[in-house]
Amino acid sequence: MKKLDPRSVMIGFLLAVIGFMSIGATDQTPSDGGGGGLSLSDFPEDATFNRITVNEIRLNDMGLLDITDKDGKRVLVIERGYFKDNTRLELYNKHERGVVYLSTTKEEDGHIVLSDRYGEGQWGVTGKRK
Repeated sequence: MKKLDPRSVMIGFLLAVIGFMSIGATDQTPSDGGGGGLSLSDFPEDATFNRITVNEIRLNDMGLLDITDKDGKRVLVIERGYFKDNTRLELYNKHERGVVYLSTTKEEDGHIVLSDRYGEGQWGVTGKRK
């Protein structure tokens, strides 16, 4: 197994962030005209969107945001409460294998795992000082 240097990990992470930030979106308001945001119940079950702008997403204590592509393949998961109070973000490749995993640990430290194209964990580190 090849070792990854911190600079390469940071470059990969920043490229992922740039990719997410480059997704274009437009403002939407709820059907009642209020400023509280959109609800999925405002749209038919088979609704598709070319663009969406999100100013704020609030996840409850046990919330899950699962983003899929047009073919229904998982792209990104953001979850709150996976372990008691932690939050995780997981990125998937085109084969729906989790390849980047960012989370907080039970002790509230940061945790990163990078996997190969098959979803096998190859490198990981926590922010906890030893």
